[in-house]
Order: sequence, then structure tokens, then C-alpha cells
Amino acid sequence: MVALVLLGGSWAFADDYSFNASDWAYTGDGGRIAQANISVDGNVITLANVSGDNNAALKYGSATSYTFSHTATRLVIKGTNLSTDVSKHAIWWLNNGNNGSSQSPALATEAGGTVTLTWNLAQFPYAMRKNTLHNWTLSSAGTSTIFGLTPATMGSDVTITDIQWECVSEGYTFCAEDWAHTGDAGRIAQANISVDGNVITLANVSGDNNAALEFNGTNEYLFPRSLASITITGTNLSTTAGQHAFWWLNGANNAGSINATAVSEAGGKQTVTWDLTAIEASMRPTIIGEWEMLTKPAFLDINWRFSTVFGLTPAMAGNVTITDIQLTMVDDANIVTRTTAMDSFGTICLPKQALPSGATIYSVEAISTNNLTLTALPANSFMSAGTPYIFKATQDNPTFTMSGEAVSEPVAALGLVGTFTAITAPKGDSYFVLSGNKLYNVDADANVTVGANRAYIDLTAVPVGGDVKAEGDYLTLVGFVATGIDELKSEGVKSETIFDLSGRRVVDSKLNRGLYIINGRRLLSNNTQYAYSRFISYNNEKESIYNS
Repeated sequence: MVALVLLGGSWAFADDYSFNASDWAYTGDGGRIAQANISVDGNVITLANVSGDNNAALKYGSATSYTFSHTATRLVIKGTNLSTDVSKHAIWWLNNGNNGSSQSPALATEAGGTVTLTWNLAQFPYAMRKNTLHNWTLSSAGTSTIFGLTPATMGSDVTITDIQWECVSEGYTFCAEDWAHTGDAGRIAQANISVDGNVITLANVSGDNNAALEFNGTNEYLFPRSLASITITGTNLSTTAGQHAFWWLNGANNAGSINATAVSEAGGKQTVTWDLTAIEASMRPTIIGEWEMLTKPAFLDINWRFSTVFGLTPAMAGNVTITDIQLTMVDDANIVTRTTAMDSFGTICLPKQALPSGATIYSVEAISTNNLTLTALPANSFMSAGTPYIFKATQDNPTFTMSGEAVSEPVAALGLVGTFTAITAPKGDSYFVLSGNKLYNVDADANVTVGANRAYIDLTAVPVGGDVKAEGDYLTLVGFVATGIDELKSEGVKSETIFDLSGRRVVDSKLNRGLYIINGRRLLSNNTQYAYSRFISYNNEKESIYNS
């Protein structure tokens, strides 16, 4: 983990974006203002004879793209003859993102005849905002950005003089004023909380969790990566971790509390630490729809009711002081990104427990006909350290945020064999590798590399049977065809013709898990369940490198 760099909460414009009226002078809805009524003079857009709510509909339609290295937090539109009623304006599409509804601006102000409309993007649903998160591009691809404005005076012209994207600087610094608010009316009173310099004093504190504070500041802070921990430093704090708790964490609550992970003491001060990487899923801050603090940029925002609320316990009845509240981010080394396209499968095996974002995680279930059937893990489940899995990307380039202690060796799981380093896949009838959403047999002539933190399949360890799954819950085995017991019996197969791979004759009643040979065909045995099968060599995938 690394400490968050402190840059304050100032605002900055995008890297190379500046308002160009011609970029936006396109009607955003065929049922609203006509293109013929939109004109550009200098750097001003005029929409002529506008009437009706949201009738002044514009869309970003330029071929010019702009890059942003920060997350966009506000969209600001300025113009004349615009209504100051925020409910009269809306955004329908935001950089190709839509959630089936519209979003009104958070604020409308007027000065010198110019109306400024401000949308707080941090409050948008994730589906609508996902394309304006950290490192994004303003592009005319798809449906881009579409908004509709309403005039103050119907039937007259509206002008647009500026459109700006605002990006908060990537930084947070402790400001006592942000946190000096009681977090629970049943605990310390607001009158007992004061600020002197950059120190919060909570007077006459007694009882567990009585020193209850809440983030309710006027500053907003962007965290470019997932938060890993919160530490609170002060005096007269209990050194028992279980006596300090979170109830709300950036707008999320799980109807309970999360106790601190550790407390340390030095120089007469105590530091209380919460490890955020392994808390309950419901407590991971949900700021914008499906957003989770472990996998998306995080905001501390005054507009979120209950925001972040914690309760501290004094070592002894009396005053408690808070001298610092710091946040650390997940180290880049603990965030694994896989360059996998949406709806594509891959394998993954990580040395630490991990939480996926943008992927459904599967364990192996069984061999059914010519397919490997899979079982999806529940949403928000952690992947166990060292355990190999199959995943299906639900968005491009899913991420996996690791936490906790690393294990030294992978653990095989129902035929999935993981590796932390690149290896050459074993060759033989039972070994399969994932490529192009199918599993291919690694035959004797193949030279296949399994990439680091990935896995291959050993069919001898996979249960046989089970129902054929619906689309998305199975992978086809290429080079494996099940034939069935009845078919083999009709061909005169007898138990005395069964051999193991070493050439030794075995009796079918004594078959253990593994591969056997029956009249030149392979038998895959899983204890008392048998699948008679043959393998077909494939010719086009040899010498390939599989890194799925």
C-alpha cells in the first residue's frame, strides 16, 4: 500500500479540452429542435425559436476527441435565456453511457444575464457515468453526450456560450472542518465538538463509540484508485480495536458496524486503523449505482447523507482529540487488469484473495457430453488466494483487486490447475487449455505456454456428469468426444480389454480416477462414474501460446 499524495481539493480543467461551439452544434433528438435552427457565430451556439421543456437539445458530434487523465466530476453549461429551474434541464447520454433515464443539474445560478447549469457527475448512476471515470476520452463515437435545455422565455432564442468538464485534482488532505460533525444524535452532541487549528476536540466523552464523527465537509476529494485503509490518529483513544467502529462508509451501510483492524500507540497518540480490502460487500461504499470502493474511483462528498460515520471510544472519560485522518490506496501491484474483451472467457489464479470487477467468476462443476460445465460464484464473492478460476468478462478489461497475505503455491480445484509463473502446459489426452472461449486438448505435438496467474485443465480430476448448462455456463472441449457406455458395449468392448496408460490390464470393477485404454479408445474414469470417450487431434492450434 502507498499513502495518498496530498494535493488539496482544487478544481482543474481537462488536459487538452477547450469549448469549441462547432463541436456541440448538433441536434440531440429528432423530435426536438431542428438542425436548421442551430447556428454558430464565433464561439457561440444559437438555438432559434426554442419552445417546450428540453427542446434545446444538443449533442457532442465532433470528430475531435479530447483526453482526460482525471475523472470528470462536473459538467457546466453556460448560456442566456435558460430556465433557473433545475428540473427543466436534463442529460440523457453521458459520453456514450445511459441508464434509461435522465439526470437534472444539481445547481442553476444566474449572474449578469448568464445562467450557469452544473451537473454533479459523482451522483450519477454508474451505467451513465462509467465512460467518464479516470483516464477517459471525450469522443463522438456512439451516442456521445446529449442534453436538453429549457428556455426561460418560450418561443425565443437560447445561446450557449460555454461547456466545460471539471475534474477534481487527485488529492486529499486532512481538514478538521470536514470531519467535525456529530455522526449520531444519540451520542456526542454537536456543541461538544470544536476545532482549533487543524485539531478536532470532542469534550467530555464517555462510553463506547461515543466520539461519533461524520464526514460532512464542503470539500470534495477524488481518489484515483481503490481505497485500502483509513487511519485515525488522536489522543485518549482506547487501544482495543474492537472498541472503535464504522457504521457508514462513504454512503454505504450493512445494518451493523465494522470494528477497527488494529490500534497502535506512539508519542502519546493512538492510531486506529481499518483495513477496507476485506469488509462486507454491503459496506463497500456504493457512490454511483454499481460502483464499489474497491474497484472504482472514490469520492468523499457532502451530498451523500450519512457519508462516512465512525465512533471512537476513549481510553478514559474526558476529552478526545483527533489530529489526523488519512486514507491509503491499494498499491498498483495489487490491482490486476486482464486485457479481455467483454463476453470472453479467461482463467485466473492469484496469490492473494481478490475481488473482481467487470467479470463473473466460475468454478468447475463437471464434464457433461463434450462440455465442461461451470458454476458461477455469487456476486461480490472474494476469490480465494491461490485458487484457480475461470472468469467471463462482463465489460472490457476486468480488474481484480488483491488483498491480504499471499500464499506460496496454487491449489488445484476440480481439475483447474493454476500457476503463478508462465509454464509449459503438460501434454496428453487429459490436458486442456483455454483459447478463444473453447478448451483445446494439448496433444503430444503441441508446445503450449500457460501464462502467469492463469490455469489449465486436467480432466482426470474433473467430476463426470451433471446437467448441460445454459449459454455462458459451459465451455466446449475441442479434441474430446464422449461416446457413451451403450455404444461401446455394442462394439463388443469387454472388461478384460481395458488397460491403464502404462499398458497394464485392469478390471472395470476396480477402475480408479484416471484415463484408461479400451480397444484403442480412452476411458475417463471418475471413481464410480465412467465416461467412455475418444480424443480427436486438432491441427490448427499447435505451437500456440495460450494466455487466456
